[in-house]
Formats: sequence, C-alpha cells, structure tokens
Amino acid sequence: MSDPSPPNIAPAAIGRGPSLAALMALYEQNYAALCHLLGRRGPFPNGAVARSGRLPALYLSVLERDRFTTTYHLTHRFGDPGALQPLPDLELRVYHDARQCEALWFPIPAFRRGDPMLASSERWTINVMLGKWLRHCIDQGYGFGTDSLPLAPRSQAAGSRSPD
Repeated sequence: MSDPSPPNIAPAAIGRGPSLAALMALYEQNYAALCHLLGRRGPFPNGAVARSGRLPALYLSVLERDRFTTTYHLTHRFGDPGALQPLPDLELRVYHDARQCEALWFPIPAFRRGDPMLASSERWTINVMLGKWLRHCIDQGYGFGTDSLPLAPRSQAAGSRSPD
C-alpha cells in the first residue's frame, strides 16, 4: 500500500472545483498521503496508534475489509482522559485497486440521516480537509509503520509523479 507520489493538494485542482476528474485526483493524493502514514507495516488487523512526541496520538481502526476496499476510522482524541473528544473524526474508504482514498462524512450529521449521498461539493470539501490533515500528520512526524516512504519536498510540482 505504498506510493512515492507527493500527497500535496494541487492548487490547480482546488481551483477547478469539484469536477469528477478533480475529485478522483484528490482521492489519489489522499491515498498517497495515507500510504505514507501507514508505511510498509500494514495491513493492520484491527487498527493501530501512531504517536509523535508529546502530540496527541493518532488512532486508526479497521471498520471493514473486503477484497478491493478497506474502511478505516481515523481520529485524534483531545481533552481530559475521562472525556476525550475525537477530532477530526473521519471514516475513510480505501479503494486498493484504484489507489484512491475517500473521506466519508463520519459520524453522519442529524440533517444527513436518511440521505447518505453527499453532493460533489461536500465530497470535495471533506476530502480537501482530509488531504490537509494527512499532510499535517506527516509534517508532525506521525507514522503507523516504522519504515514509511520518504515524501517529495513540498516545492516539487504538485500532482507530478516520481519516475519509476
């Protein structure tokens, strides 16, 4: 589950808005960032915890695993030990064959119950946020595997792929 592609969000993709092609490109960038966090240690049977110094732990739980997809729950937990708040609190669906990672709204807000489909603009927003959060976690030194792949510098052109 590793990809040497830089998980930066391409500024040109953000400007295009939530077209299907731009959304799929964003999912690919999220997949690359998640793969960096997972390292080469996966698959995780039930989940894992990543720590980075004195920062709050990053929790990964496996919710569902199928032949071509895995659904994860990813969160930090903030607050007092007796009343921890999960923030951000996201469900991620990883499409292994397509090498994409999609953030699903989690938990489903009350106004969404009974209507699980998100509009493309909502999918865009939540997945841009996921990409930024994953990059933040990488920048802060989080990683679930002990031998995570190195990332390309931020200055490298976004969306470009490293030669094989």
